[in-house]
Amino acid sequence: MLRRLFIMVPSLFLLVSCGAGRVLGEGQYALRRNEVKVEGRSGISTSELTPYIKQQPVTSILSNGFYNLAGRGTKWPSTMFRKIGTPPVVFDSTLMVESVKGITEHLEYLGYYGSKVGCRPEYKGKHAVKLVFSVVPGGRKAITDIRYNLPQDSLFRAEFAADTASSPVREGVFLSQDLLERESSRGSSYFRRRGYYDLNKTAYSFVADTLSEGIVSLEYNVGGESFRKYRISGIKASFPEDFRFREKVIREMVTVHKGDLYNERSLNNTYSRLASVQAFSSVNVETTPSSDSTVECSISIVPAKLRGFKFRLEASVNSSGFFGISPNLDLFHRNIFHGGETLTIGFTGNFQFKFGDNSIRSNEFGVNAGLAFPKFIGLPMKYFHGPDLPRTEISIAYNYQNRPEFRRNLLAASFGYGGEVRKRFRYNVSPLRVNFVRLFDLDPDFSHNLDRNPFIKYAYQDHCDAGLSSSFIYATSPDLVPRTSFWSVRFGLDLSGNVLALFRGVMPKSESGQSLVLGSPFSQYVWSEISLNRTRFFGRDQNMSLACRLIAGAGFAYGNSTILPFEKQVYCGGANSMRGWQTRGLGPGFSQMNDSFSIPSQTGDIRLEANMEFRFRIYRKLEGAVFADAGNVWNWLEASEDPEHSTVFDRNFYKSTALDWGDGLRYNLNFLVLRLDMGHILHDPSKGASSAERWRGPSKWFRRDGFALQFGVGYPF
Repeated sequence: MLRRLFIMVPSLFLLVSCGAGRVLGEGQYALRRNEVKVEGRSGISTSELTPYIKQQPVTSILSNGFYNLAGRGTKWPSTMFRKIGTPPVVFDSTLMVESVKGITEHLEYLGYYGSKVGCRPEYKGKHAVKLVFSVVPGGRKAITDIRYNLPQDSLFRAEFAADTASSPVREGVFLSQDLLERESSRGSSYFRRRGYYDLNKTAYSFVADTLSEGIVSLEYNVGGESFRKYRISGIKASFPEDFRFREKVIREMVTVHKGDLYNERSLNNTYSRLASVQAFSSVNVETTPSSDSTVECSISIVPAKLRGFKFRLEASVNSSGFFGISPNLDLFHRNIFHGGETLTIGFTGNFQFKFGDNSIRSNEFGVNAGLAFPKFIGLPMKYFHGPDLPRTEISIAYNYQNRPEFRRNLLAASFGYGGEVRKRFRYNVSPLRVNFVRLFDLDPDFSHNLDRNPFIKYAYQDHCDAGLSSSFIYATSPDLVPRTSFWSVRFGLDLSGNVLALFRGVMPKSESGQSLVLGSPFSQYVWSEISLNRTRFFGRDQNMSLACRLIAGAGFAYGNSTILPFEKQVYCGGANSMRGWQTRGLGPGFSQMNDSFSIPSQTGDIRLEANMEFRFRIYRKLEGAVFADAGNVWNWLEASEDPEHSTVFDRNFYKSTALDWGDGLRYNLNFLVLRLDMGHILHDPSKGASSAERWRGPSKWFRRDGFALQFGVGYPF
């Protein structure tokens, strides 16, 4: 009976709430859908024509349902449902006619002359209607002859002739208003980069005969008797008096100088450079004529909020009672030395414990300081001419970890360069990176287990890690929370110990033969990882998306090392990885949970992972998601004596690939996304290579070790 009630109540709500007749008047219809059908192979997409339809249906069924549920009532709860809901779009036949006109005009703008566009309403029930637009694109006409009417100025004519090869307007291309407008913008921009300050796209005009059968003769006009070239007469920069900023820094970033020929690109580069300084909230670069042949450049700057903080938080809990929380607090000053330098002081933590057992607890604290300069230290600014400037980054960090098995200190420092190119490509290269790791207070049982397994032992020893680190990211969308389809690729590479290895002959040696730096062996390895992401938006109002990610990474120790240091070993699980497991709770391979650790620390040399997530809008800023993850970590060399629980990566690695699925909620604030996910294990390789218990059905998804809750900030990928 109770089960039937759970099914009937939501069904009844949907039937009542979706009934638009509860709020519509006599003879009114709710617009449910617009359908566009384009005939032929014109290459015109329906999404290109949809914006010209004057009426669009409600995109959120749930929000519309709440409004319909209110009916015509004037008291609570009807007023509440009406306030939080979205009213239906009432079909207006006059707007249907306007939509047909708008689509027809847009097709003509694209060069499809004589197009036929029709629309018919299809009524669904008593109060719903769907509009079906039929589009038959008209014919296109190619340009067969071009006549140019230009000013008599010989210099202008010579420069125009040099640019004709770059012009999209040429014989044989299809004529369209879109083509001619693009040529006006492109051509005028070309001349404004060569000193012609007062030449804009209004100087361009075109006359074409589109009525002739298959023949289009185009008259290409650039108005005016002559155009004069301008030079920069002076540059002025202004900002509030109480804003302390060194003017020398601004002068170094400006790419135009007194006496230079006017160049629109140089002015845009100046704007981009100044706008990238975090100490500036807004930048305005303007030019005004100061004589018949000179212009003055004025730069006005509005300072940003110089001090502030950022806070991030991730948390997870699984069915075994393990709880983990990772807070992160960053304090920043964006103008610490009055030259746009950004000082960041960060505090990190990672706390893991088990409910009901105070002996199983791990605490990790970290503090770091970073200083970023808006220039490339080591090279003068004159060597950089584009809109994007690199920045120099110096950082130092200390981390303390207290686990039941050991305590650890880590001191790290780095020097490098970072930046972005046209808001699409970001890079960070640290040619100098040094980490010193010290372990102490090892638990006797843990130390004994390390002595029995040299493969693991070398990962948990004092060491020095010095080398080069780099990461490169390319994304087709620069937005923090993209709302349009995009893809991205991330590549990271670390090389450690190769420079130190050149001096191994003069270094002291340990009992095992490893070369020592300040009493500790130095690590020597190569590590790399690549991540491919693709997110595609679709549906009404682009309110649904499918996101996919593929990760492949590996590290290999050699020379002075036999295994990767544990801080460079890869792992799976957590809020942004295999969400059916807690952080470091999966792998390697078929391996069982290592009982040497009270809190999971499953790591490996190789990581392969694939993720897929379907996201959809539920109500306003509330989103839902259904996801699936597949992946694991493996070792190059066998670390298990039990063949049933092999950890090695071989041709049968796919058999030890873990699988999970889950669902979640996201609250999208546009600049920030709060996320809660529940992951359920489908395939658990830790049960053994031949065990039937590796596969988990629905009856085990909510049992012990069958699920994990993950809280995070931002999308997982």
